[in-house]
Amino acid sequence: MNFLLHLRFRLRNGLQNPLPVILLGSILLAGYFPFFLHLDKLTIRPWDESRNAVNAIEMADGGSLIAPTFDHLPENWNTKPPLLFWLQAGLMQVVGHNELAVRLPSACAGLGICLILLLWGGKLGDSRPAGWLAAVVMMTVSGFFHWHGARQGDFDALLVFFLLVSALSWYEFLHGSPDFSSRYLFLAVVAVGLAVFTKAVAGFFLLPGLFLWTLLQGKLGWVLQQKRLYLYGMGFLLVLALYLSWREMLVPGFLKALNQHELMGRFFDVTENSPGPFSFYFENWWKDRFTPWNYLLPASLLAGLLFARPAQRRLLLYCLVLGGTYLLMVSASKTKMMWYDLPAYPFAALITGLGLSSLIQRILERFVAVRKVQHLLTLLTLLIFVCLSVYPYQRILSKVYFPKEDGTEREQYGRFIHYLSAQRPDLKAYTAINKEYNAGLLFYRHQARIENGVVVGKKMVDKHEFEPGELAFTCYADLLATLQAKYHLRELERKTYPVAFGNRTCDCVLFEVMAPVE
Repeated sequence: MNFLLHLRFRLRNGLQNPLPVILLGSILLAGYFPFFLHLDKLTIRPWDESRNAVNAIEMADGGSLIAPTFDHLPENWNTKPPLLFWLQAGLMQVVGHNELAVRLPSACAGLGICLILLLWGGKLGDSRPAGWLAAVVMMTVSGFFHWHGARQGDFDALLVFFLLVSALSWYEFLHGSPDFSSRYLFLAVVAVGLAVFTKAVAGFFLLPGLFLWTLLQGKLGWVLQQKRLYLYGMGFLLVLALYLSWREMLVPGFLKALNQHELMGRFFDVTENSPGPFSFYFENWWKDRFTPWNYLLPASLLAGLLFARPAQRRLLLYCLVLGGTYLLMVSASKTKMMWYDLPAYPFAALITGLGLSSLIQRILERFVAVRKVQHLLTLLTLLIFVCLSVYPYQRILSKVYFPKEDGTEREQYGRFIHYLSAQRPDLKAYTAINKEYNAGLLFYRHQARIENGVVVGKKMVDKHEFEPGELAFTCYADLLATLQAKYHLRELERKTYPVAFGNRTCDCVLFEVMAPVE
């Protein structure tokens, strides 16, 4: 009965004041296209997404839930915890062992970030327009839809989601109602824990900013007196220790690999050939990562500091401290990856929303006396902001509506396996001939076996021999030429694909080995 009364109240309130419903509906509708439209059109991307996809599909196919594998061998290169793999493997049981299952956790996290900015950020800043503006900025910023962003099966979008929840929960813990402080403290610790179980040590990267803000607010002593902080913290550390011990027991040497790949290795040494100057992330933001809002961000910060109400100014400064300390921290690292800046995006988006909304509010309060007219002008201002957002939104839509499937020969193996599954369903066994690391090929070999009962083997020209009658394919012209010099081949299928570099194409060719050349 209480629930029905509450629902009736919310519906009646929504009819009397439709603005919150309009703002929420607009974000949900507009958010579908950049996050979910044609999410599964591109084949699995090389390097990290493909490695994650293999870890997840082998887990879904009966692998260990604690110690992921790669090609059914212990995984000691991708040493991240398994939370993302759990989500991907679970989705594979629902939507199939495909690209959608691999990318859906990131897409949902991306839309979730926008909804948190709209609802939670708007509540904390005491301004629905501020939350809405922040959500619009987040779903139109270019870097969020690039490598490791909201449309790829990588760790980072999920990491950003949990870090944002932890940051806003800590803010509520410090500045919210004392009646709910323990709940928000628990939520903050859980969110940090989930961030750690998403991307290992990166889940701790907001802690310096949280500590600094707590110190600046003069609340460090009060926080240290909270017994629940130690209780929740010890609970999380216990779970973490159990996981690390269990995985080390299953895969001896895991902790050493974890230290090399995730802890000290990346911070003090350049790994994966990814150096960069201290200014690397700041330069990228200005060039293209945070475009086009990089031009509005400084003005929004200034407007917020000058015109925001106390609650808005405090939240704006909080975002500045957290986003700034995070960027300084990753800038000090020797290893630079362009997507390491993603956790700072929601804070920059909130700064933009809070600054612009406070400026709008101050102008309306100063020059417009009638409150109903103020509301009308606020809607008009938001409409103008929508017009400004059309170009960046359209630019992102152009990428997702007509996704460009290019890459090198390496990426065409998955496309050709899909092509053969559709055009030659009678083929139940053939061999892929490759010459380099290709995790995407391994994923599609697993997928063909699980989904279609097709066994796709793998051979190297310089290491294996081929038997008469054997069916095989390759997407490398030099490998095909080498095979033609050694064997008589009968071509069965040929498909031409564009590749990203050199304005050229490559042919994937399925053939039957007839006999050795005499």
